[in-house]
Amino acid sequence: MLNRIRKLKVLKPLKIFYRYFRFGKCPSFSKPKFFLNNSKNQETACFILAGYKSFTWKIVFKRIKTFCPENIDVCIVSSGIFSEELLNITTENSWSYLTTKKNNVCLALNSAIKNFPSAKNIFKLDEDIFVTKDFFTNLPKIHEESKEKYFPCFTAPLIPINGFCYSKILEKLNLIEEYKKHFEEPRVSAGSWMQIENNLEVAKFFWGKKNFVPQIDELNKRLRKIGGGVSNLSNSFFNRCNFFRA
Repeated sequence: MLNRIRKLKVLKPLKIFYRYFRFGKCPSFSKPKFFLNNSKNQETACFILAGYKSFTWKIVFKRIKTFCPENIDVCIVSSGIFSEELLNITTENSWSYLTTKKNNVCLALNSAIKNFPSAKNIFKLDEDIFVTKDFFTNLPKIHEESKEKYFPCFTAPLIPINGFCYSKILEKLNLIEEYKKHFEEPRVSAGSWMQIENNLEVAKFFWGKKNFVPQIDELNKRLRKIGGGVSNLSNSFFNRCNFFRA
């Protein structure tokens, strides 16, 4: 009986492990459900995870079209959904469009990267990220410069509505006290208990209400002029917008 129990203690975890990987419960890649491939086999690719926030698309994709260089392959990636509107956007701009049957963003993005084997430099964006002028040239440059101090895996820009960024933007614009007066003590923290994530008025503040924070393109100019180097932040920060080398 004791030997039987010992065998069960060993075999049960092994069977669970095998079942997950044998039957695809935790896959790393998936065959795309749909793939419009307009790749030009560039060394740099930009993947935009989209499909659920159509109210942002008109502005977001217009800015990507405006600021993205010709030598970058652009691919919209939809996890667990197919959109005719996104297909039309990709067709109009000669971009690629990839969808997966299962709604798993890691699987979808890994599958997209796998289908762009020439891409060694990767931009990943969410569908609510508004890129600015020189975003696609400055971020790789900063990634390389940061190697003097760090071993960077991912590099990301400052995003105003973000628990790990907003306090740094307030600091650079000398708005710490103004923010405290209207809302709360700013902290480098993400969570639903922080007003940066649960208060609509905070979002309006960062998008220019009462002109404390400038419009996004002017904000981009001011932050570039101020400078300030790079910081090492939590990996949770990088989810929405980042650059890395494959």
